Amino acid sequence: MNGHLAPATGHTARALQVCHQAVSAARGTPKEANVGCEAYLLIGSIFQQRGAGWTLEAALAFDVAADAWPKAEKAPQAVYQAMTAYLKLNGEDKRAWFKKRGDDRAKTLATLYPNNPLSAFAQLAGANQQETEGKFLEAAAEYQKVQPSSPSFLVAQFRAGSCYFQQARKLCLEKKAGEADQWVKEVRDYVQR
Repeated sequence: MNGHLAPATGHTARALQVCHQAVSAARGTPKEANVGCEAYLLIGSIFQQRGAGWTLEAALAFDVAADAWPKAEKAPQAVYQAMTAYLKLNGEDKRAWFKKRGDDRAKTLATLYPNNPLSAFAQLAGANQQETEGKFLEAAAEYQKVQPSSPSFLVAQFRAGSCYFQQARKLCLEKKAGEADQWVKEVRDYVQR
């Protein structure tokens, strides 16, 4: 076994143990929600750092943080992290449940924490997923739904323009330059705004 892996494994195992101890020690105290939520956020992060194959465990840890302590200071972050983990899982392994769970988490973020900055970026999650799948026009349409008052508006506008560019590029590579012209014009309109 590689000597570099054993210490890291030992450290993460100890970190997980400390997180669980912190949750137990905080139970019934005024700090229970914040300590519990932060502990499970750390647990989820540890699983994410383990790499491929651990995303579901990370998502479940983030779910525990969000569901057990919805009033905690970092609960919106837990919901956001769960959402991104489920969307990543859906991108890797198309399962309706992963997509639905990611979408549900985006709705929870928008509903329970509408004033949190992460809520604004949750609007982009579905469009990001479509963009990743090469559905550039659908993604651009979703990005364009973001309102000018949203903190994510400029990011959404940039991403919409990028999607039009990617659609034009895709059509050019398919030797459909005539069809690509329409999307090149759309990109040009975005740049001139």
